[in-house]
Amino acid sequence: MDNVLMNGINQMPIGWQIWINWMMLVNSISVFFVLKHKDARIILVVWLLNAGCMMATAEAWGYVRLLGLSHIVWWTPLMAYLIMNRKKYDLKTWFGRWIWIVIVTDCLSLVIDYIDVIRYIAGDRGSQMSG
Repeated sequence: MDNVLMNGINQMPIGWQIWINWMMLVNSISVFFVLKHKDARIILVVWLLNAGCMMATAEAWGYVRLLGLSHIVWWTPLMAYLIMNRKKYDLKTWFGRWIWIVIVTDCLSLVIDYIDVIRYIAGDRGSQMSG
């Protein structure tokens, strides 16, 4: 990731750093499933597109609440797709368990992201580094 984004993450309170690293880990695990599972390929592509958008947003506006817009744009349709297809994810498999972890993690992130973007639109243009 680029310096503005990584510097911002590294200056966040430790709890937020753990959360962000958890999201990065969960979504990055897709590489272990891409050869056998189309949905893992979709998650990986969305993850990479999201990362690129977040880097560009951080470069343009800094480490502000608007960064959540990238998750909203990319993860909202992804979560809708995964949730609509949830019956095909068997919890008896590693893939199925991982997909459910992605759904829960990314949906929780979306709650935070929608709040952050609404706050940004409402005028809260401060840095996110304070949490």
